Amino acid sequence: MATRIVVISDHPLTVFSLCCLLGSVPACRVVDDAGSWSAFRERAGEDEPELVILDLPACIRQGAEAVEMIGAVRGQTSAAVMVLTDSAHADGLANLLDAGASAIVQRRAPLAVYLDAMTSVIAGRRYVHDGWAERTFDQDAPRQPPLSALSRCERQVLALIAKGNSVSEIAGCQAKTVSTVSRQKRTGMRKLGAANDRELFDLLRAHPTDR
Repeated sequence: MATRIVVISDHPLTVFSLCCLLGSVPACRVVDDAGSWSAFRERAGEDEPELVILDLPACIRQGAEAVEMIGAVRGQTSAAVMVLTDSAHADGLANLLDAGASAIVQRRAPLAVYLDAMTSVIAGRRYVHDGWAERTFDQDAPRQPPLSALSRCERQVLALIAKGNSVSEIAGCQAKTVSTVSRQKRTGMRKLGAANDRELFDLLRAHPTDR
């Protein structure tokens, strides 16, 4: 099944180029070229993407506003976020990851790099552009499950699941469809690295979502 992708960029040429590149890949499906951030907010929730490619404006590529924008995107959707940037300052890259970015890619990288990043994200791994990774974190160091990577909706769903609620019960109390809750549970499990419900419950007991 093709990965559903939304592209957010204030630069029409960037949007057009990404849509053309990704449209040529069978495993990808661009469901919305939202263009500006304001346009994405207006249509958030309509497309249910699995991946949001966020081209940060040059003036906020790694500052506090960039962190806020990533957080806002994650508040609007349960999709993973792949950030495009030109800057490679170590602290700034780490801030983007801490804010919830699943991947950071150099804006002018070839298509193969974009595909590698998307493959990693879909598999539940974080990705940092080649040559930048060692500046941000030791990839070989043991890591706790990335609860900070969960969106607000995913946290809510997993917290209710941890209390023994079924997907159908959660859908009823949150006025959502069963498919939406199932997707949020599935993406949350992927981000936590849980392969099945038993692993999910073990992770939630060790790392409660309501901390």
